[in-house]
Order: sequence, then C-alpha cells, then structure tokens
Amino acid sequence: MGVRRALSLCMESIRKKNIPICTLGPIIHNSTVIEELESYGIKNIKTPEEVKEGDYVLIRTHGVTPQIRSALSKRGAKIIDATCPKVARVQGIIRKHVANGYFIVIIGDHGHAETQGLLGYAEDRGRILSTKDEVEKFAAAMDVNQKLCVVAQTTQEMEIFNDLCSILTERFSDIKIINTICDATRNRQEEIRIRSNVYSSIFVVGGKESANTKRLFEIAQKICPNTQLIERADEINLEDLANKKNVLVTAGASTPLRIAYEAVERIASRCFFNKLLSITG
Repeated sequence: MGVRRALSLCMESIRKKNIPICTLGPIIHNSTVIEELESYGIKNIKTPEEVKEGDYVLIRTHGVTPQIRSALSKRGAKIIDATCPKVARVQGIIRKHVANGYFIVIIGDHGHAETQGLLGYAEDRGRILSTKDEVEKFAAAMDVNQKLCVVAQTTQEMEIFNDLCSILTERFSDIKIINTICDATRNRQEEIRIRSNVYSSIFVVGGKESANTKRLFEIAQKICPNTQLIERADEINLEDLANKKNVLVTAGASTPLRIAYEAVERIASRCFFNKLLSITG
C-alpha cells in the first residue's frame, strides 16, 4: 500500500507539474525501479542541505523526523508527503504518548529510515531496541515505575515483537503495548510460515535492502533452506529448477506487482505439467 501510493504520488506530480522532483532517500528499495524513476528525472537526495528554494521534495513511505521536515520547509522546499499512512499512525501514537509522560520503545532495526523517523517524534524520550540482549539491558537500567509505550517498526517480524514485549512486560507494570506491524507484512509472514515446509524451492521477490522483504526471506529460509532472495526475474537460474517438484513465489509488501509477475512468468516458462508453481504475497 505505502509504496504503491508513493509511486503513484510521484508519477502524478511529474505529469501535473512537468518539473524534476527530488526524493529524500530512495522511494523504494529496488534498483530496477530506481533506475526507471531516474529516467523520468526523479533525483534521489540524501540531506535537506541539497535542496534549493522552490524544489519539489517527496518524503518517502518511511517518513522523516519533525526536524528534517522543518529543515526542508526552512529551505523553501515544496513538500510532497508520501509517508505511508500506517507509519504516520505510529508517529501520531508516539507523539501522543510522549505528551502523556510515556517513554517510547520502538522494536525495530537500528539505522532504518522508518525507525529513525519515528524516534524523532519521541524527542529525547525514546529508544530503538532490536534484540533480547538490548531489551534486557534497557530494562535493567530503567526505573521500573517509568510509564512505557512500546510500538513496532511496521515491517517488524511478529514473533520477535512478541518475544521482546514479553521481557518488558515482566519488568514494567505500567506498560502499553501497541502492535503497529502492518497488516500486509503480518499476513505475508504468517502465510510464508504456514506454506514454506511443503515446497522444494522458494523465491522471495523484492529489494535486498527492503526490511519487510529481508524478513520474509529469513523466515522462509529457516524452513526451506533452498530459498532465494531476488530483485529481478533474470536473477533466476532456470537450470536450478530442473529437479524441483514444486516452487513457491512470494513478494515483499513493497515489491511492485509487475516485478513479482515477471518472476512468476519466468519460472512458469520452465515448469512442466508434473510441477507445482504456487504464488503468494
């Protein structure tokens, strides 16, 4: 949902304004799509300092900190906000609970654009935690009477979120846990867990820098060792499918449907009648 919306906003803006547009960070973690966008004159910038007055700047699905948004405005940028509505919801939850005296814990990846953006809404009352060790050290250092609000990076793995939240629940009595994992992400993870063990080969289609795609790959690989993460259909070696009885294809929530279908078509071109090709995600 978020990526499709962002790409749609981006292309619509190009058609209407007929001028170059900058994206603050890559709009999608897929090199093929980025190259296509560049051909339309869409430039990827890294910092607000690269913006000139009057430039159109698209804020990608991951969102940004309030400080970065303010910096863009001060430089005279015309902002196109493509923040995923689900990410925007988490931003609002954090802002509300900080105002009510809560300390914010974000279960997610350090350094990821989404978690960094979310942390900005916590001001100086937030922490990103990724592992059991980090959670245990955090719990030991914090006042047990501190009010805690726990949210998730929208692409977090459900099992990890639940495990880390259980540790925090044992330590803190005044704790509010809000599961902010995206439905599309959660459904894909659950489906891949259920179906992976009956397939001899699995292809996860999506950007290799995409958090939700990498998590799908990790979940599938634990169950089916012959799992590959691919960004493009031409990465599939058809000779590897010669002795495979069944093949499963899934895609990250941020993967454009066209790229997923190209992978399916390439695999289907090799499958014989006695093989099963299944598609999910």
